[in-house]
Amino acid sequence: MKEIDILKKYIASKLYQETGEKPMQAEEIAAIDNLKKKAIAELTQRQNSLMEQIQNNMKDINRHSEDIRQKDKEIEEKMVRGQLQRREIDFKQNLVLTRNRMLQLSQEKNVYKKKIIYTISSVIIFLVLIMLSTYIYFSKTK
Repeated sequence: MKEIDILKKYIASKLYQETGEKPMQAEEIAAIDNLKKKAIAELTQRQNSLMEQIQNNMKDINRHSEDIRQKDKEIEEKMVRGQLQRREIDFKQNLVLTRNRMLQLSQEKNVYKKKIIYTISSVIIFLVLIMLSTYIYFSKTK
């Protein structure tokens, strides 16, 4: 330490010779050194706490990024499931429309068959009536 004090005094005297300023006393230099050391220690402590905060923030960002990716995957899966359900609904709607049309055609076919059956039965009844009336007419004329 003695050598450092001697060096400081030497530097102070050289500074006085060159600039004409009053050389600082050893106590003043020591006080300035102490202030400088305290400032450096405080700045180092602040830097360390800021670095720690930055690291914590980066961890939080990474965790939130992973959460976002997970939610993104869930949303994509739900979208795919929704599209599949929409396709299935469309398919079933088409199936229902097809079956409704088939039912309508079947009903129309049944109506047509009923008309034919009624027509044939009315023709048969008409023929039976003509035959009966012919029989009655010829049986009375004899």
